[in-house]
Amino acid sequence: MQKLVKNNLNITRILDITQELRCLSDLFEVKNAPFVLDVGALAARIEYVNLEKWPQEMIN
Repeated sequence: MQKLVKNNLNITRILDITQELRCLSDLFEVKNAPFVLDVGALAARIEYVNLEKWPQEMIN
Protein backbone atom coordinates (compact mmCIF):
# COMPACT_ATOMS: atom_id res chain seq x y z
CA MET A 1 0.00 0.00 0.00
CA GLN A 2 2.82 2.43 0.83
CA LYS A 3 4.39 1.80 -2.57
CA LEU A 4 1.10 2.64 -4.28
CA VAL A 5 0.74 5.88 -2.31
CA LYS A 6 4.35 6.84 -3.05
CA ASN A 7 3.82 6.07 -6.75
CA ASN A 8 0.70 8.24 -6.84
CA LEU A 9 2.57 11.11 -5.19
CA ASN A 10 5.34 10.75 -7.76
CA ILE A 11 2.84 10.83 -10.62
CA THR A 12 1.23 13.93 -9.14
CA ARG A 13 4.61 15.65 -8.88
CA ILE A 14 5.57 14.62 -12.42
CA LEU A 15 2.27 16.00 -13.70
CA ASP A 16 2.83 19.29 -11.85
CA ILE A 17 6.29 19.67 -13.36
CA THR A 18 5.15 18.88 -16.89
CA GLN A 19 2.38 21.45 -16.56
CA GLU A 20 4.89 24.07 -15.40
CA LEU A 21 7.13 23.25 -18.37
CA ARG A 22 4.16 22.96 -20.72
CA CYS A 23 5.30 19.57 -21.99
CA LEU A 24 2.39 17.32 -21.02
CA SER A 25 1.91 16.17 -24.62
CA ASP A 26 5.56 15.02 -24.68
CA LEU A 27 4.99 12.98 -21.55
CA PHE A 28 2.09 11.19 -23.22
CA GLU A 29 4.52 9.86 -25.85
CA VAL A 30 6.36 7.73 -23.29
CA LYS A 31 6.23 4.04 -24.23
CA ASN A 32 4.95 2.89 -20.82
CA ALA A 33 1.19 2.41 -21.16
CA PRO A 34 0.34 2.01 -17.44
CA PHE A 35 2.29 5.15 -16.58
CA VAL A 36 0.71 7.18 -19.40
CA LEU A 37 -2.76 5.99 -18.40
CA ASP A 38 -2.15 6.95 -14.76
CA VAL A 39 -0.89 10.39 -15.77
CA GLY A 40 -3.75 10.84 -18.24
CA ALA A 41 -6.37 9.86 -15.67
CA LEU A 42 -4.92 12.27 -13.12
CA ALA A 43 -4.62 15.03 -15.72
CA ALA A 44 -8.27 14.54 -16.65
CA ARG A 45 -9.33 14.59 -13.01
CA ILE A 46 -7.79 18.01 -12.50
CA GLU A 47 -8.94 19.15 -15.93
CA TYR A 48 -5.56 19.43 -17.67
CA VAL A 49 -6.89 17.23 -20.48
CA ASN A 50 -10.31 16.35 -21.81
CA LEU A 51 -10.82 12.65 -21.10
CA GLU A 52 -13.19 12.27 -24.04
CA LYS A 53 -10.73 13.75 -26.57
CA TRP A 54 -7.39 12.66 -25.16
CA PRO A 55 -7.52 8.92 -26.03
CA GLN A 56 -8.56 9.67 -29.60
CA GLU A 57 -5.74 12.21 -29.98
CA MET A 58 -3.27 9.63 -28.67
CA ILE A 59 -4.33 7.13 -31.33
CA ASN A 60 -3.92 9.59 -34.20
